Parts: sequence; C-alpha cells; structure tokens
Amino acid sequence: MKNILLGIVIALVLVGIGWYAGSRTQNSGNIAVNNVSPTSTGTSTAQNATTSSGGSGSNQNTGAPTGNGTTSSGGSTSGNGTTSGSGTSHSGGSTVTPGNPCTGTPLGGSPVNVTAQMSQVGTGVTVTQITTTKSNWTTYSDMPTYSAAAHVLAFNTYGTTNSLSTANLDGTGAQIISGNQQGRDVAVSEDGKYAYYEGQNPNQSSDMYAVALTGAGACQPVRLSNLNLKPIPPEGSLIISNSSIDPATGRNVIAFSEGLVIHRVLDNGTELPDVTLGDPENMDVLHRMRLNPKFPNIMWYKRDQAGQNPNGVAQEEIWVVDLNHPGTVYSVAGPGVAADHNTWSPDGTEIGYQVNGQWYAAKILNPDGTWALQNGGFAGGLIGPKVTYTYGASYCTFAPDGSVYVCTTGGAVHGIPVYLMSLDGTKVKLLADTDAKAASFDGIPKAEFLDMQHVVFSSDRTGTPQVYVISGFTTTFP
Repeated sequence: MKNILLGIVIALVLVGIGWYAGSRTQNSGNIAVNNVSPTSTGTSTAQNATTSSGGSGSNQNTGAPTGNGTTSSGGSTSGNGTTSGSGTSHSGGSTVTPGNPCTGTPLGGSPVNVTAQMSQVGTGVTVTQITTTKSNWTTYSDMPTYSAAAHVLAFNTYGTTNSLSTANLDGTGAQIISGNQQGRDVAVSEDGKYAYYEGQNPNQSSDMYAVALTGAGACQPVRLSNLNLKPIPPEGSLIISNSSIDPATGRNVIAFSEGLVIHRVLDNGTELPDVTLGDPENMDVLHRMRLNPKFPNIMWYKRDQAGQNPNGVAQEEIWVVDLNHPGTVYSVAGPGVAADHNTWSPDGTEIGYQVNGQWYAAKILNPDGTWALQNGGFAGGLIGPKVTYTYGASYCTFAPDGSVYVCTTGGAVHGIPVYLMSLDGTKVKLLADTDAKAASFDGIPKAEFLDMQHVVFSSDRTGTPQVYVISGFTTTFP
C-alpha cells in the first residue's frame, strides 16, 4: 500500500459517521530506474511464535441478509477449517449462500469515455471513467477487484461516509452494496462469490464483513468476525489480505490484523487459530500481507518501521511463512534489499517485487506447495523492463492466466502510464496514461487486470479519485 514511503492515514475520531474520512495518503516520490541486481539470499529465522485459538469472545455474527437463500444463522461449522493447523471452530457463524446478483443502492453518475482526454493512449485502447460521483478507488493492485461469478468489479466509495460499491465492467449498474454501514478496503474473494472488507461495528470498532455478490435480493453485509478490533498505530485501519481457498472445506480463508496478530476467518464466520509470527521484527506492526492464492497456509508480509512512524514507512524485508510453522520465516530478497509492492503469481510459486523502480521475481514454492529453497534462500533476479523504456516499474501484477504483467510507473514519470510487460521483461506495450496527480493514496493508479480484456486503475486526474477501466487491447507484443 505504500510506495516504500506510505503517506499519512486520514482518519477522523472513530465516532458516528466520521469513522474513516477517506483513506491513506502517500508521497508517490521519484522512482529512479537503476540496474540493481539483488540476489535472493533469504534466511530462516526461528523465534518464539505462537498459534492460539481464534480471537476472543463468541462468534455470534450479527446482520442476517434477507432475500432468497442468503443466510442461515445460528448454525455451527465443525472441522479444522484449513491446512493451517488445528483450527478451533466456533458456532453461530452466518453462512452466506450465493445465488442471483444482489441489489444495492444506486451510486449515481454515468460512465464516460475519456480516451480523448488522456495524454497518451495505446493503439485501439479505450479508457472509460467508470465512476463520476463521490470519491472512488480500488484497494490495491494485487487485491482482487473482479468477480467473474457476478461479472462486476468492486471498489471503495467515499462521500460523507465510507462504503463499498460494485459496477459492471462498462460502468453501468454502479451501486453501493454495504447499506448504511461504513466499510473500507474491499476485496473480492478468490472464488468471486463475496466482497469482503473492514466494517464498522456499532461501538466504532472494526471487524471483517462480507456481502454475497451473487445472493438474490438486497445486498446484505454479514459480520464474519467478532473481535471488536482497533488498529495499532501507526496503522489507521486493519491490514487485510486477499483470500485463499481452503482445500478441506472449499471455503475462502480471509486473513486480517489490527497490527501484530494474524486473525483468520472462513467466509461462513468460522474463526481459525490466531498466529503470532516469528520474524525478528515482530514487535513492529504489519505493513501488508497476502495469503498464497493456492496454498492458504503460506503468506508473505512486510512490517512498518519501528518507533515513531506516522507515515507508515515499510521495513525492507519481505518475509514468507508457513502458518502451520510460524516460528520459521524466510526473507524473500535477502537482507539490505529495499523490496516492495510484492505480489504472488497466479500459480502461487513466485513473488514479484520492485526495487528502485525495476521489477524482480523470486521462485518461492514448488508446484506442490513446498519451499523452493536453494542454499537457505530463493533463486530470483531482474525481470525488467530490460528494453529502452523510461517508465520503470513501481507496481506490477500478473494477468489472470499468468502470461504477462501489467505495470504502473512511479509518480516521477509524467502521466504515470500503465503498460504491459512480457514475463522476461524484454517487451513492453503502452496501454494508457493515467494522468494521476497521486496527491493521495487513493489517487495512485496501482493498475490490475480484471479479466484478460480489461485493466482497472484509480486516478485523481480530475482532482477527485475515480475508477477507470482500460479495454480494447491485446496481450501480445509487436
């Protein structure tokens, strides 16, 4: 979430409708394109790490969606839940049963073709401004935004309160799905059935909530966790991961934290064991974390720097861990390498990351989910862009089929373009400038694929963050 230097979290006092006004700001900084060649020499570290039963209090979830086949409350789910240990099951979880697309409150505004307004646009490309009212932005470049099950994209909305919205890929049908409850940092579950997010509880604390995107009737937020969390400074919101499918139950595992302890919950409200990690930085709050898309027991994470750190500046290390064995962690890029904006490959075997404006990748797992260690570290190296291309790579994520990267430059480049890059970094193709001012975190583009024909980005080119979709391109190179 932070381009190494994360900006200030804009948070009002957690009262009434002022819960969170907007979101994090960031100094986008200047990205220098240097041929840095860090070697991946990750090392294992074993410290006192603990796994305990998930959370405090009962998991009596509130907020029962109405409509056809949306929830059943008061039931219980038994079993271990995931491959991540002997999870404690809690009764009372609300089960959201997907069905037909749910109906929210119209967001207002209409999509606009802004192709002619952009500074640069690739051949055949169309840029559509999806949102035109209030402030709207996607959560992060590697947090899933598109639901193939409901054929919608999900994004954050801020007017006088924070809420979650969806729209069709052409911008029609934009609607708020979180009702009157405040929420933020939305992501779409791995199976596309749910939009989950940090929701505000009646006592102004936070928990994980979800909406069944394919549930018939009105869109209904369901409270998944019952922990009444408050973020640990400098964090102003929960740290939320993507989800990963538990092979034992077929349900989404969602990881989240108020700063130090990893909490996990299934999409039916079953809480899994809490985890305290064993890295040498484990007294510092988490910066970002992501579950492996194929193996829910594997996770990468970064931490904020220690001490007075109001801007949420990240530490250099990217750590990876097996949550079944949290006392042993590995460094992805090795000590002294300021690696950031990392992302998993779709098959879960690689982590890509940027160093000084160029993109690197490291082989982390074998196809069976075991560590791909070589002499205690991970093999990796420079991807690119290797051609004469002045943009650099600040954020890159994989296409859904893993065949190509979509990348966003740093704020030092005029227009902050979005472009495609081949997996070996030797070929690039401009999609479009975003023309973002990047005055706040919400306005930084952080592009990602929705499907193989659409790329989404946020931009504050008009002075207010809005959501844009690029279409009309191919993923082949001249």
